[in-house]
Amino acid sequence: MKKWLGYTLAGTFAATLLAGAGIVRHLELLRRVEIPCSGMSVTLNEGVSLLGPADVENHIAWNCGEFLGVPLASLDLAAMESRLRSHEMVRSCQVWATDDGTLHVKVEQMIPAIRFADQDGNGFYSSSDGTVFPLVDGWTADVPVVYGEISEAADSAYRMWAMRIVELTSRSKDWEGRIQEYLAIDGSHFGIRLNAGTLIDLGPIDRAADKLGAALDYCTRIEPYRQYKFVSVDFKGQIVCRKII
Repeated sequence: MKKWLGYTLAGTFAATLLAGAGIVRHLELLRRVEIPCSGMSVTLNEGVSLLGPADVENHIAWNCGEFLGVPLASLDLAAMESRLRSHEMVRSCQVWATDDGTLHVKVEQMIPAIRFADQDGNGFYSSSDGTVFPLVDGWTADVPVVYGEISEAADSAYRMWAMRIVELTSRSKDWEGRIQEYLAIDGSHFGIRLNAGTLIDLGPIDRAADKLGAALDYCTRIEPYRQYKFVSVDFKGQIVCRKII
């Protein structure tokens, strides 16, 4: 009998606690209905300046409506996140509100891995996964640049291949101090201009390691004795040299 009574009292106590928690939660919701949004706090990942806090605020206000003065409970936080994620310079984001009336936005911007640019300075960035996003005024990322005919760079396979070439040459001591610039050639080929002025045409996007090996053979076996203006390593097993410098 006493055991049964103990269970009953314990159950009653637990139910009372749950009911109390429910009441507190309900009061919190009622309070939040009355709390107006007093402002936005924007946090951006460091080292990248594609966006500023004002850009984030304006994007949300333009796509989701004005938020200042709006009760926190009336703000559609999920819609704000969705709109922000659709921004071409946003990789991921989180939006939440606190009871002091602040709307918090945390944004991870796209991280440039390479920049493509034509002779007029027009171009775009690409992330390491091949995602394209535009240049911004007032800030330039410290990343490798591919100059020339960038229309072909709109192709994802070309962009990824270009980044592969840049990666292989950048981390190799054999290429250290040899490269002046990377070039998009004739809309489909990829090239490397050496500091000596030689243009090495790697051809279309295939056999990256083989072509770089042939290009390095030119640098170590031919260039010390005779320098050429144009070198092609497009054909397997061949180094075609034209026009002595």
